[in-house]
Amino acid sequence: MSGLLNEVTLSYVDRLVEDNGRAKVLLLDSDTTAILSLASTQSRLLRKDVFLIDKIDNYQRQKMRHLDCTVFVRPTSASISSVLEELHDPKYGKYSLVFSNLLRKSQLERMAEADDYSCVERVQEMLLDYLKINTDFFHCNVPIPWASSYQTWDTEAFETCSESMFAMIASLKIGKPQLRYDINSSLSRQFVQKLGQELQANSGILPSSNKKGQNLVLVLDRFNDPVTPLISHWTYQAMVDELLGIVNNRVDLHLAPDVPPSHREIVLSQDQDAFFKDSMFLNFGDLGAAVRDYVQHYSSKSKSSEQLETVADIKKFVDMLPDFRKLQDNTTKHVSLVGELSRLVSEEHLLEVSEVEQSLACSDNHSADLQSIRKLIALPNLSPVIKYRVVCLYGLRFRTNSQSQFGQLMQALKIQYGDNALDSSVHALMKIYSANKFPQEDLFSQGSLFNRAQLGLKGLRGVENVYTQHKPLLESILSLLVRNKLPIEKYPYTAPPNGEQELGCVLIFVIGGVTFEEARVVGEWNKLGNTPKVILGGTDVINPKKFLRVIEETNWS
Repeated sequence: MSGLLNEVTLSYVDRLVEDNGRAKVLLLDSDTTAILSLASTQSRLLRKDVFLIDKIDNYQRQKMRHLDCTVFVRPTSASISSVLEELHDPKYGKYSLVFSNLLRKSQLERMAEADDYSCVERVQEMLLDYLKINTDFFHCNVPIPWASSYQTWDTEAFETCSESMFAMIASLKIGKPQLRYDINSSLSRQFVQKLGQELQANSGILPSSNKKGQNLVLVLDRFNDPVTPLISHWTYQAMVDELLGIVNNRVDLHLAPDVPPSHREIVLSQDQDAFFKDSMFLNFGDLGAAVRDYVQHYSSKSKSSEQLETVADIKKFVDMLPDFRKLQDNTTKHVSLVGELSRLVSEEHLLEVSEVEQSLACSDNHSADLQSIRKLIALPNLSPVIKYRVVCLYGLRFRTNSQSQFGQLMQALKIQYGDNALDSSVHALMKIYSANKFPQEDLFSQGSLFNRAQLGLKGLRGVENVYTQHKPLLESILSLLVRNKLPIEKYPYTAPPNGEQELGCVLIFVIGGVTFEEARVVGEWNKLGNTPKVILGGTDVINPKKFLRVIEETNWS
């Protein structure tokens, strides 16, 4: 089940471009370009005779009537208009129109009317309307789900996310799940209501039952845990995203020194890279040892290739050459990437920063934390993003403490950087929590019930040291959920369950974005073969920089 998203997305790709032996063109929109880049590789598409990939809204394409065309787009008004333009003046011989979500009847009728040349061979709904990052981790590519309040959905974001979640449920073929939500979040309540309506309206395409247990969707709110996206995390995938950025599993290293030109842009995918699959959740110390072993493995293979004494040796080496070159390329990639992470850890003083962050998140030592933060603010080469997020953590931790120096710390940053977006972000975030809607113990200690719950979730306890003390709230929620102990009064059902049932598939969805650290929690749970199997999703993938930027870009009027 932990690999089920791989199975689903690859089966959809195979259905998308049918292997009929005819050369074909693939037209995408901006949404499906991202979806397909994460679901497949270009070599896989090439094996399906896809010789050209282009955008549906590129009207400068040449006519090639001898080629077939597969169009794969989201059924948005803009993409439907582009499809109509294409059908009015077709550039290819035959068309397959495939949509990543459900079509409306009116859209289907408009396309039928536009097909004057009778060039459309098939129209199909293929519910692949989400971005699969890991085998059990996806998002909806919606950076800002809120409108004018953190308790109000943006209308377009609301539609996009509900459609994506319906597509996820339908593509997994898990039947109609039970729905639970966070009682303190109006966004999560509205979302499960909307999702329930979507499931009911389209129940005919869902399996009627599931023999493997009761499936469940749990919808959470990012603002119930702002700490996790504000602190540094020390596992491979999370560090790469925070320090370098991961966009659709691609990492840009153009600005990194001492990186070979061939590795200025690299792909990090557990589907295509066995080393990354095995090491993506390793902490930084263990990662260094893993890379060293990987280099030694490559070195031993390299030495064996030098010992070509017989024709049989040469033939064996030639047969192994593609694998050897792949190993060489992958070794260089990870050595370059880990080397750049090491440089940034040193340059950004991240060990010192992380120690302060962990103290703020996991202890209550005001005077010592205040002194440490003042030292960080005084560092001339420390990134302003880091300084602001540490002060933000301080403000959240001590917002009810009468001795809080939050205002003074912000003033010190203002003297250094003047009025700026980060200043606005921190003040906006503090304003959200100023009304004490979110109790102090829920943000940091997570309450005695959740602390006890952590002890019951075997396999999710990482290496315990000063840099990994903090555990995401999601870890505690998952611990309670899988043991049927998640409080119904805090996380109610939309409809009462029929007694206590064994859980089948669990989908957890976080409104406001989800972190790679939370993906690690779910990934390690599934990796150990635990049940139920869990899939994690969110409106977007966030890290400290992105979280603060999204807060600043939101209109909180």
